Amino acid sequence: EKIEAAKAAKLPVKVTEEEGGMFEKTGSIKKTELPLPISFDINGDGRVSLSDALTAIKNIGKNSPATDFDRDGQTSAKDAAAAIGAAAGKLPQNSENVISDTLDIFTRQNATVYLGNVLEESYSVYSDVVIEKNGKCGLYFASEGDSPNTLNGYLFEADTGKSTLSLYSVSGENMRIVASKKLHLLSEKARIGVTYSNGYANLYFEDNPYVAECYPDFNLQLKKIGGTVGVFAEKATASPPICTKEFPTVADTYQNNILIQFTDPEVFYHDGIYYVYGTATDTQNKGVQCFSTTDFKRFTDEGFVLKKGDAFGDGVFKAANIVKYGEWYYLFYMAKSDKLGTSVTAYASAKSPKGPFVNETMLPLTESTDFIGGQPFIDDNGKAYLIYVHTTGGNMLYGAELSLEGGKAEVNLATEKLLLAPTEPWENAKASVVECGFIVKHGGVYYLLYSGGTYDSTYGTGFATASSPLGEYTKYAYNPILASNDQAYGVGAASVFPSPDNSELFIIYIRNFSPTVARPLLTCIDRLRFVKNPLGGNDIIELYGPTVSPQPLPSGIESKSDFDYQSGRFHR
Repeated sequence: EKIEAAKAAKLPVKVTEEEGGMFEKTGSIKKTELPLPISFDINGDGRVSLSDALTAIKNIGKNSPATDFDRDGQTSAKDAAAAIGAAAGKLPQNSENVISDTLDIFTRQNATVYLGNVLEESYSVYSDVVIEKNGKCGLYFASEGDSPNTLNGYLFEADTGKSTLSLYSVSGENMRIVASKKLHLLSEKARIGVTYSNGYANLYFEDNPYVAECYPDFNLQLKKIGGTVGVFAEKATASPPICTKEFPTVADTYQNNILIQFTDPEVFYHDGIYYVYGTATDTQNKGVQCFSTTDFKRFTDEGFVLKKGDAFGDGVFKAANIVKYGEWYYLFYMAKSDKLGTSVTAYASAKSPKGPFVNETMLPLTESTDFIGGQPFIDDNGKAYLIYVHTTGGNMLYGAELSLEGGKAEVNLATEKLLLAPTEPWENAKASVVECGFIVKHGGVYYLLYSGGTYDSTYGTGFATASSPLGEYTKYAYNPILASNDQAYGVGAASVFPSPDNSELFIIYIRNFSPTVARPLLTCIDRLRFVKNPLGGNDIIELYGPTVSPQPLPSGIESKSDFDYQSGRFHR
């Protein structure tokens, strides 16, 4: 009966009976019997155009199989958005199912596997799934072998028992984790998918019905072992895999890392130019360095915008953060004091983002050795705040009101409040750390991005929300939203900046040189966005990253768009 149901191909197959300890072949489906993949060419003229997108829009709310791309029984705004994306070239347009010949079915207790073969070098494979409690569902791809017992390649798996999404390197019964993160499971139905092109893989678990074009959960460079693809389901319902040709890559791109041996990066945009501030291990005793760029591919060394001797600090300059208030640019940073015997927070100011930054008093912001870092935030009413760390009892994030006037800065410690402490396991690996806070205000809510864990261990980025800049903050349940993997390790210290036309948001952050060698640290950028939370409440933050493959340049590059960068950075 299971085999006959599978041959029908239009209904998902769910196996619940005992089949033995190993997978056994129990049937096959001919290619002609497989369910048709998505076709955005609605009018059948051989191309995907605005006409197809308009047809989808007109069918919103109707039971139209031709435009019901997510197969939920009705054409919705999500389907229309997908058609628009395909017409704009942002989604695959080829509807040919490129799985060759037949799809074999293997079963065992509570589990089923579909396996097929694809001859294409670049392809997308996906399956529509419903996973039960303590169930699993995954995609095999870039693999070799004709049985799930002997496969050699990769498995991208969602596990509701462990509440994780994981990519495994698979060799028969041996599995090694390449990347892993928390599983949201925000809706009952989901789609699991992999796009494999030019040696790079984007892995998706689409579980938010309000997002038409989801961000990948993992972006990795993977060796193609073979052409076997398949779907694995245990205590889950899954449709047979659909495999289509992949669309061409974008021509004009950047690729991480954008700068090597450059730590604690911060960015500011002015008159069509991005200025990236930071320090390198071999020059951090000289001051704060700056590079400029218009495209994040080519960089110009602007030298030291803050030089030792022009402001407080005897060496080890780091963690520079910049803000503009009135006519002045303020640079908050850490530097070692020979007198105090440790690093403390200081500031300097300038009339240009290129400096020179100076503080003639040669005094720190505070002489407290328990006060490190300093990320400013300007609210839309003009009130300024500083987010920083106290280290007693583990690194914890604090905030206080900040006075900025005439190139002078003063933090009002009487207003100081504890914002976040390390409470989660990933924040407490090796040491208890919550640091590098950055606030973005969206929809009247304050989003505090922060780093947790240690930079050479489980370092990652999460966020918390509050109704005022100084809290109280509530952490997002599925942190970290930016996590380390085999190819991007120690990812954190993120701050936010908009694209040159203010239509996109990005983070700039650090990652380790490799999973085994922390330094020299690398500077990277990736996309960030706010999306609707299907469970209700505040919007949630999604990050496209950490990425290793070529990515489209920020929108409006080299356009010199006229917009308020400072407002775009802090308010969305």
